[in-house]
Amino acid sequence: MLPPHFYQLKGEITHEAIEQILRGEEPTIEADEEVKREVEKPLSNFQKWLESTELDISGAQYELKLEMPVPLSTPNSEEYVLVGKLDLITPNLIIDFKTGTAQRRKEHKIQLVAYKILAEHNKVAKDPRLVNVFLGGKEPKEVEYTNEEIRKVESEFYDLVNEHVGMLEAIKRGMKMPCQISFKCVYCPFVHICRGY
Repeated sequence: MLPPHFYQLKGEITHEAIEQILRGEEPTIEADEEVKREVEKPLSNFQKWLESTELDISGAQYELKLEMPVPLSTPNSEEYVLVGKLDLITPNLIIDFKTGTAQRRKEHKIQLVAYKILAEHNKVAKDPRLVNVFLGGKEPKEVEYTNEEIRKVESEFYDLVNEHVGMLEAIKRGMKMPCQISFKCVYCPFVHICRGY
C-alpha cells in the first residue's frame, strides 16, 4: 500500500493538470515516473468527461480560493476562518474532481456543502448544483447530490465545524489529541500540532 502523502501528491498534480487543460493549455507534469503513471488514468478520464458531460461549464472559474468567518455556536471563541479551494464553479454549479473511483462517501458531500456555503457567502453562486466527478475508475463518473441530501449534510457540516473548533480550543488549553493515529490523519487539519503523530 502506498503512503498517504503519495495520494495527496497524486491529487495535487492531477488537479494542476486539470486546471491547465481547462485553460486550454497542454498539461505539464513535473513529477517522477511513478507519479506520472498514476495520474495518466485520471487525466485520460478527465478528457473523456470533458468531451461527454452535459453540464454547462462555460464561464467557469477554476481553483477558486474562498474564505469566510466560521459561524460558531460557541460564544467567546476566537474567530476562525473557513477556507476552500473550489475545483470548478459557475453561478449555479460546483464540481469537485476526485482522482479515486466513485463512492458516495459522506466526506465528499460535506466537502461540497462547505464549498456551497463558501460560494454563497462570497456571492459567486446561488443554490448551486453539487457534483463530484470521479476520475479513477474505468470511466469517469458524475455523482450529483439531491437537495434533500444537501440539506441533511448542511446541518452535519455545522455540527462538524463546531466540534473541530471545540477541539482546537481544548488543545490550546493543553488537552492531548482525543483520537487514534490512522490513515485519515493525512486529512486532519491538526496533524502538524498533534502530540500523537
